[in-house]
Amino acid sequence: MELTQLDWWGFRLRIPGDYVPKPVSTVESLAFGFGVSAGLELLWLSWLCYESWRAPLQPWDWLYDLAIPVLLCLPIPLSFLFVRGAVADALRISPWLIMSREKGAMASWDRAAFRVGLLVAMAALFRLGRSFGIACLLLTLDMVLFHALLGRFQECKDFTRRRWSFSLPGWLAGLSDNPEQVTGPDSDAEPAYAFLAPDGTRYKVGIRIAPDVLLALRKINAESGGCLYRKDPLAVTLEDRPPVGKIGQDELLRMCRQVVSICRKHMLTPLQTANAVLSFVQLAIQYGFDEDTTKDFAGGPFKEYGRFPVETIHDSVGDCECTAILCASLLAYLGFKTALLFVTIADSAGGEPTCHVATGLDAEGALLAESGVADAFDYIAATDGSGRRYLYGETAMDGSSMAFGSIPPEWKDSLAVRRVEPIEAQVTAAGEAVA
Repeated sequence: MELTQLDWWGFRLRIPGDYVPKPVSTVESLAFGFGVSAGLELLWLSWLCYESWRAPLQPWDWLYDLAIPVLLCLPIPLSFLFVRGAVADALRISPWLIMSREKGAMASWDRAAFRVGLLVAMAALFRLGRSFGIACLLLTLDMVLFHALLGRFQECKDFTRRRWSFSLPGWLAGLSDNPEQVTGPDSDAEPAYAFLAPDGTRYKVGIRIAPDVLLALRKINAESGGCLYRKDPLAVTLEDRPPVGKIGQDELLRMCRQVVSICRKHMLTPLQTANAVLSFVQLAIQYGFDEDTTKDFAGGPFKEYGRFPVETIHDSVGDCECTAILCASLLAYLGFKTALLFVTIADSAGGEPTCHVATGLDAEGALLAESGVADAFDYIAATDGSGRRYLYGETAMDGSSMAFGSIPPEWKDSLAVRRVEPIEAQVTAAGEAVA
């Protein structure tokens, strides 16, 4: 079966061209047979409940009640066992079985089936005097066997992580060989933030920012009147070139290693990773106007002040350009092609349009290929003639979140693009991040 060009019951499966899975194994076929049996038996038990509610049982109804469960309990799984993958291929479920195994989905399904089986067994204790209870026990047996086969004896139940994640940039080397191990925050990180995984798990991330690093960045920014991000967006976003001279770059890379270890543990796709970073910035950084938040800065307050990413992490506050710069910086060092989107938003009352900055995420390649709903995204076209399109990412959400590819509805008709600045980190032969 060719897995690179495959439709599964109307759903198109997109699989890497170099992916060579093992065929459906005997154990998987048998387990799937028990799963099918359990599903049919559950439907049958539902019918028995309905029948017993409609009319009282007759003396010989127990034979009728048990006929279906007995016929389902062994023949169906055995048929899957003897023909191995043939039935799975005929039903077009082989790719589902293989991908579920490789991506680890079955590891949770078998436990869920076992719990359902226990619940059914407990329900059967109240009806053991009737055939309904025996049918429940047969269903429980199927569920337990399904769990045992998948959870204990399944061949190749561990998945190959590298086939389902994106390649890490060289400068993020140094992560633990154990993909389950998360890199924690620096021991003296201040502040420490919560990073939320898509399944709701919260992790702590944070970096130690030396006072001299922070003061040096403040000075550079003040010398440009807080507007260096307009003159040289790359210098501010990546902190890797004059006039910055790599001040704060090590801190950014430490933060990225913490973030990517969380994404690796949860096996996030590139788009999921980008959205997790965007959500982190939206939830972690409080929105504040520059004039209010730079009063204590040397030379402040500043009417306009685009913080370096390390400044925003330290301050935990910033306006639209500060959060957009931080998000673009983290994504760039995670290996994404991103951009700062300079836009204007028309005033509904007819006043002057508002200048605004957001983060763009390159929309080509694997990001859209994995989503499958490309037409639902909001894009911003590049202004350099490259033809590149970026998914719009709004960072100034202040405590709420919105994924890439979503322009706030109230802005859609009034948003105009002024300038798109690509932000992309590169790697030297030595594995260092450079301009």
